[in-house]
Amino acid sequence: MAQRLWIVSYDVSCPKRWRRVFALMKRKGVHRQLSVFLVRTDAAGQRRLLADLSRLIDPKVDSLLMAPIDVAGGAVIAIGIPSPPLPGAAVVLV
Repeated sequence: MAQRLWIVSYDVSCPKRWRRVFALMKRKGVHRQLSVFLVRTDAAGQRRLLADLSRLIDPKVDSLLMAPIDVAGGAVIAIGIPSPPLPGAAVVLV
């Protein structure tokens, strides 16, 4: 199955829930900013991650965004402090 690059961002109001989401994301992706991660996974892994995250947040007060990044036509561009390398993705540091 083909893998895609995803950006996951979240705003979780409860510190306990936030720590749980953060811990899960540290295991699954590359930490870019406080509540922003890059994740490389296939469709099944994306569905599992989304299901796991859905169980950790409270949709009445928290928000989560998971969006694919199309890097077929180029590279991810990063400006500023570099992050750990993301397997399988070209990253251009400016």
